[in-house]
Amino acid sequence: MNRLRELVFVTLAAFVVVSAWGEESPTGSISGRVLNGTLDDSPAPGVETTLFIISEQRLRDSLSTVTDESGAFVFGELEATPQLSYVVGVVYRDIQYFSDRVEPARDDSAEEPVLRVYETTDDRSRLRVVNHHLFISVTDCCVRVQEVLLIKNDSAYTFVPNPAALPEIPLPDGAENVVTGGMIGGGNSVVQAGSVRMSLPIPPGGVEILVQYELPTTDAGRREYRFERAIVYPTDAFDVFLSTPGSDITSEALGDSAPIVAEGMEYRRIAGRDLAAGVDIDLTIRQPSTRRERGFQRFLLFMAIVAFIAVPTLVMLRR
Repeated sequence: MNRLRELVFVTLAAFVVVSAWGEESPTGSISGRVLNGTLDDSPAPGVETTLFIISEQRLRDSLSTVTDESGAFVFGELEATPQLSYVVGVVYRDIQYFSDRVEPARDDSAEEPVLRVYETTDDRSRLRVVNHHLFISVTDCCVRVQEVLLIKNDSAYTFVPNPAALPEIPLPDGAENVVTGGMIGGGNSVVQAGSVRMSLPIPPGGVEILVQYELPTTDAGRREYRFERAIVYPTDAFDVFLSTPGSDITSEALGDSAPIVAEGMEYRRIAGRDLAAGVDIDLTIRQPSTRRERGFQRFLLFMAIVAFIAVPTLVMLRR
């Protein structure tokens, strides 16, 4: 009897394995269009289009095709499984454009991705800064600054910097340990002659840029620090956040704004709106006095009071 049960179990197990082995993964297709956003969304024919197949956050494979006269492309017989994801990319005028992640369609109800490409320009007059945030903290060694800029391109062209005149973000005098990153949209940046120079293309929409640096504090007893930030592009919003408890920050070009609290820490805040290119933002940071300094200040005040009382008294006695 036990032998019969074992035989039945083995037979069922083999049936399940064979069935799973023979089951094919569902398939679908990804189709879409490439349009020229500069030319009022007209079709972009003959554009090389690549489908990137991603598995476990890594590129597993890629497929390529060319758009037809209507700007359409199709990739068929694709595995439609949760383990795989797909991204469509195109190159136009040497600039790369990518879709969001898309899933293979198994019927006609799926939404088709549309990729917009653009003609290029090196005219920077349509660039502006939507948000420019400075996060500042003061330590024993330095003033640490992290800047986050959202640069917007208001035109219908992808801005491609002229290598001979790269757009720049000037750094304060004495900035050290400069790090750039956090850029969305591709490209890179370099630090040259006291500025961060951007070589990344900026498509219609915008990119986010991160710049970090340190301003050394050579005087350990120093309680006031001053530096300037130059506004290169018209800026919608400029906000400065100081995280050092008890410290204060002021600027003649900016006004007080409501502080913010993040992760249990309050940030002192000053801000400006609609700043024109060419404006220099002066920043002054003042730290609170230490207990020793406050004691010395009280001693000086006491001595001044003593002198104020004692001197007239001595004069009267001498008379």
